Amino acid sequence: MKRDCMRQMNRLALCIAVLGGVLVGCSDKEDDMAMCINDTTLRLSDRETPVLCAIACVDGSCVPCKNGAVECRDGAIYTCVDDAWKKYKDCPSGCDGNTCGLYRVCATGAQKCDENAEFVCKNDAWEKVADCPYGCNDAECKACDEGTRECREDAEYMCLSGKWQLAQTCEKGCASGQCTVCQSDASLCKDGIRYGCDDNAWVKNEECARGCLDDRQCRGCTPNAQKCDNGAEMICTDDAWQTTKTCEFGCNGDKCRTCKEGQKSCDGEFVMLCVGDGLMRSEHCDNGCRDGACLVDANGNGMWDGYETASDRGQNCNGDDECEQFCDATKGVCSTKCRADEECVEGRVCAEGRCTVA
Repeated sequence: MKRDCMRQMNRLALCIAVLGGVLVGCSDKEDDMAMCINDTTLRLSDRETPVLCAIACVDGSCVPCKNGAVECRDGAIYTCVDDAWKKYKDCPSGCDGNTCGLYRVCATGAQKCDENAEFVCKNDAWEKVADCPYGCNDAECKACDEGTRECREDAEYMCLSGKWQLAQTCEKGCASGQCTVCQSDASLCKDGIRYGCDDNAWVKNEECARGCLDDRQCRGCTPNAQKCDNGAEMICTDDAWQTTKTCEFGCNGDKCRTCKEGQKSCDGEFVMLCVGDGLMRSEHCDNGCRDGACLVDANGNGMWDGYETASDRGQNCNGDDECEQFCDATKGVCSTKCRADEECVEGRVCAEGRCTVA
């Protein structure tokens, strides 16, 4: 359009020219003319100062390029045709000056992920920078196994598209990759049903005949009724269950267990064994009982084994300097010093730390 305007000299009109971003309008006056003083300078008849073109001046107009000019930019060759840049061809390997670059394996700094490994381009070659145990995600390693979950502080994260993403925040904490719903000893009463917590989930325990008393227990119970629940003995007071005793060994019916299953204790000359919720005689001790075991003198040093405290007792020795406490010369074994006669077997007394014949 610029050329047509200039060529219609009989109209003596000047079309719009773009001069470094400045628009100059055409004039209807016959004496208004524009002309190139040289390759880069334009003179307008209505301006005293010539205009310097950024690239070139052609036929009374500033143009972005000179016909036949060539340049390589943005991975492509451009040529100047009719005073305008036109794309000639792409350069797969980028530019080298104003020509396409030679074939390259990869562009420096480029990244890719292939065969469960991450690579970066250095010196026209792919260099392995990391293994990808979870596979590839575009040009990078996947950070996690799809669908897995993990806890970060009080938040639950889930692996989506190979990246950890926030799934939800946890009001009651997070454990084993999921938000904590409830604690193992917690209870909940809602809509007339009391629930207990089992494996981080609410499980129905009972229906409340008279609805919920609060958010933890049912309303209504028989006055002075007793039960054992959630590791505690309870009694019904003021229409609600009140805890009266915490059970060390859990519940047995409506009472606390009195002992731990399989635990041994002493009752006079007998070893007592905890079975079910009671103690039964397990063994008679001829020499007495201590700490759930019959008293014996296995190493024959005159002291009941239940009172032995030396860590090297029973080891062979030739003198006190070889033992933690002393060497029993009669038996040739390391022994414990006694503190009272009751620690010695029948017929012996404790004298200067030794169980000696009375």
